[in-house]
Amino acid sequence: MSKIVKKLVKNSNHALFVGLHLLSARKRHAMYSIYAYGKHLDDIASSSASLPQKLELFDEWRTEIGNIFDRARPTSDVGSTMWKNLRDFHLNRDDFLLALDSKKSELLRHIVAPKWAEYYAFCDAQCASFLRSALRILGCSDPQIAADLARSLGIALQTTIVLRDLKDAAMEGSLYIPADCLQQAGVSLTSPLEALSDNNLAVARGQLAKVAAENYDHALAIIAGLPRKLAARLKSFVYIYQYCFKVMENRGWEVITPKPCADGFTKLRLACKAYLGK
Repeated sequence: MSKIVKKLVKNSNHALFVGLHLLSARKRHAMYSIYAYGKHLDDIASSSASLPQKLELFDEWRTEIGNIFDRARPTSDVGSTMWKNLRDFHLNRDDFLLALDSKKSELLRHIVAPKWAEYYAFCDAQCASFLRSALRILGCSDPQIAADLARSLGIALQTTIVLRDLKDAAMEGSLYIPADCLQQAGVSLTSPLEALSDNNLAVARGQLAKVAAENYDHALAIIAGLPRKLAARLKSFVYIYQYCFKVMENRGWEVITPKPCADGFTKLRLACKAYLGK
């Protein structure tokens, strides 16, 4: 791996990395490359660069994705590492472009109280697009199962992130909870920050949490039917997200901070649970 990819991966505490040391080097490096791409896009979006500079960088990455998939010569360290590590897995170019375009569009327009169709599209671009690539790398060969699993997991995991990072998003001008949940709960939609202080926000969060719970159940039911090793690898990181979800659920949806986080011992315990077939 290139130095920049090693740096991106080294400092990560991402749940996806639990159990990756058990993979072959070929698959492990491919998974690292997927993560590095997503992290690199996040770093561009959150950098101190001006908006025109950020948009230019995203446009350059659209060209770079073309270089990677058209077997041309990538121009960046991250792109070169992706080309080297991903070329044998026959991944879908559109998933990489979807994630890229979603990050770019967030710079141009904050998402506030989306309709359900927009919310599900957001989950697909932000999470399921990466999961589709990861599932292919990990060996989920049935395209229909992979698509169904990526969709359910994408909704469950991204909704957990939405519920967890609600305050951070509001401070940046975004409120990802769907309009239907907010309106049914009677939450004022004047601004994301004002919504945080609305007493009815807990009701809206609880309604969205039901969507996450249903999709966790559906995803884990699909995973249960997969080969044992593949199922264990998937459950090892799903359990970590689900743990954070359960922490929020158990303390009540009126509590926004602190953000739940699984410590090292908890991650180890959940990984053992996954690999022991629980």
